[in-house]
Amino acid sequence: MSKQRKLWVLLDLVFLIAFNIVFFVLGGANGTAAIWWAYGFIHLAYILLLVTPYMVRKNSSSTALFNMSLYSISMTYFLITFVCGLIFIFRYPQMGSLSLVSQVIITGLYAIILIAHIIANDRTADALVVHEQELQFVKVSSGKLAGILARTQDAGLKKKVEQAYDLAHASQVKSSTAAQMTEHAVLAAIDELDRATAVRDQKEMAILLDRIINGIENRNRQLQFTQ
Repeated sequence: MSKQRKLWVLLDLVFLIAFNIVFFVLGGANGTAAIWWAYGFIHLAYILLLVTPYMVRKNSSSTALFNMSLYSISMTYFLITFVCGLIFIFRYPQMGSLSLVSQVIITGLYAIILIAHIIANDRTADALVVHEQELQFVKVSSGKLAGILARTQDAGLKKKVEQAYDLAHASQVKSSTAAQMTEHAVLAAIDELDRATAVRDQKEMAILLDRIINGIENRNRQLQFTQ
């Protein structure tokens, strides 16, 4: 365990240590059922707050945002539970049933809200993954064609490369299963064009450019029919 990780663990334990010292020094060990219920739920709320970051799906571009969303819910739950627990510990120590029922209701509401947010976050993350995958064709094809355009010397070929680039760059991002084979073929042809450009094979470049332009146009037509 790294030094930084050890310090974070120590920081997380500060509240538990301080709370337990104060609790037992003030005679909490001889407390009523209401006090022990409050004691237990305060600990539960704090532990759930600590494990909240592990409830967020990793490898998502919105991981930090999702983490903040869930953490705010857990923090709110902890604060409510803490205040409610202190009320029963110091104000109503004889109301054991009310202490238990109120804490169970608060925890149940927290669980419902948290799970609903986790489900919503997972759906959003899935949608972002799909969007990123769909975006790859436009990003990769237009990026490679831009590089080829900068290296093309012949005016006629340069115009065709520019046409292919404009088509790729202006293509709609959203893809479909039907268009995926065409996209793979276009990207493969662009890689061949890149190699042909490197050796200045103008005849091969012209053939490949026609194939790329036709492929992009075919891909865009396929997407129109699948909308």
